[in-house]
Amino acid sequence: MGLMLLLFLLPMAVVLYKYTTQSLRSSVRDAQQKTAAQLAIDVVTDYMRQFSQDPYNGHYDSASLSRPVQDYANGFSTVTFTADPANHNVYLLVTAGYGTISKPLTTKTVDALIHFQAPLTQYGTMLDGSTTLSASGVSYDGGFWVNGNFTESGANVTWNGGPVVVNGNFSGASGDAVDGDLYYGGSSVSGVTVTGRKVNYVPSITWPTLDFTYYSAYATFVTTSNASIVFNSTQTFSVVNGQTYAIPSSGAIIFADNANLTIKGAVSAPVTVVAGSSTNGNCSSSQGKITVADNVYYVGASSVSASASADFAALASNCITFSKSSNADMVVAGVYFVQNGTNNMQTQCSTCHGKRFELFGTRTQAISLSGFSSSVISYDPMLRSYQPPGLPEQAYLVRFHLR
Repeated sequence: MGLMLLLFLLPMAVVLYKYTTQSLRSSVRDAQQKTAAQLAIDVVTDYMRQFSQDPYNGHYDSASLSRPVQDYANGFSTVTFTADPANHNVYLLVTAGYGTISKPLTTKTVDALIHFQAPLTQYGTMLDGSTTLSASGVSYDGGFWVNGNFTESGANVTWNGGPVVVNGNFSGASGDAVDGDLYYGGSSVSGVTVTGRKVNYVPSITWPTLDFTYYSAYATFVTTSNASIVFNSTQTFSVVNGQTYAIPSSGAIIFADNANLTIKGAVSAPVTVVAGSSTNGNCSSSQGKITVADNVYYVGASSVSASASADFAALASNCITFSKSSNADMVVAGVYFVQNGTNNMQTQCSTCHGKRFELFGTRTQAISLSGFSSSVISYDPMLRSYQPPGLPEQAYLVRFHLR
């Protein structure tokens, strides 16, 4: 009996020993792989943390992207990067391991693609704060974002070509319709028909703010007094009663520091104009204003669509005025952003009765229409691909592959 038990139990014990040893090795290796994977993920997380802290700087330069080999108590990590500022991308290849870099016990690799997108190019209309609009029969193209409660009292208004995002309650009038998806952060949606999804959630976005230190440091031209700028079709711009400047291949930033700018002409390269002020104000303020004195479009048959060869943005602290002196339609293209207030975009023309104001691009405030009989506000989706220089950007992790 004892011999029979021995013959039966001995093989079972051997099998159990082998199984236990194999399970232990597998468990240890699994723990090592998890540690290596977490070390690789931590590197990507650190980049995203860095990018979230500054919307202007350190997105593409080697000094900000470089990381030394990191040695930890139980592992290591290395990273190589490829910066693509033309397409607003950074590619990361991260290798992390358990053990030492000279003798790793196991390794994991992450390849990640981070894309930088300027919020000012994502939506045809962005309105900061609770807003009420009243024009009837209007069609809003492209995305529409309101950072607060939104009331549309005008009838038969439509939103199409992009999502509508309301960070609060949304109230519409008779015949109002969202031809697409609606995201809202409040407790109610009333009086508006939604053909797509209606989601009680608002995606994260950081409202842009102007960094005058950045613009002063990287501007092609800086002025501390009021200046008039004319854009030429020869990849140059001229300062009235001043010099003509070539626009670099990377684009030009024109900065008025505590001053105003008056602009017009045919934009033939990437250009951003900025009028900054140290004080908050409105269209009656003495500083931080941009006056668009005539048509602003891209070279090429009066084009109003951004491209690799030309895009445009006008960024002002306190006011943007679209002014026309002749009896004709007015056409402007690009990004138009006013940082302060909610009613600091306006048109002016004493002879434009029966004429139309047309904006092709994006704007961040309702435009007070004076002098013109009608207006057309159209979103330019090409601004997503061809962002004007110097816009604040937000980082998005668009690809993440762990292997």
